Amino acid sequence: MDPTSATYDANGELVCARCSTLEQIDAGDQRAAMSILGPAAGGALLGGVSICINPMLICSVLAVLSCVGALVTLIRHPEYHARMGWRVPATWAFAIIGTLLALVRPLLFALFLGL
Repeated sequence: MDPTSATYDANGELVCARCSTLEQIDAGDQRAAMSILGPAAGGALLGGVSICINPMLICSVLAVLSCVGALVTLIRHPEYHARMGWRVPATWAFAIIGTLLALVRPLLFALFLGL
């Protein structure tokens, strides 16, 4: 392999083009898998905030959308489960808790209004 036309990895070692491409794909899949937990945790946090501060139910809507989006991503990409490890049940828990917290204030409004 010609060192002038070859690529190098993060450690400075010579890597063939195919291996470099596979490493880039693997790194991208790893980043994608690790980014699924964030929206679920953010949705849970926003769901908790929506109980206290919820102008026009915007926080509730955003929390539910964030949690549902995280679950949809988790369900549509089962290949990420092995990469995520303990984050899979944590994502489920955050998303369910966030959705339930986000629905507290709208349900209270509905009960108050007699709907």
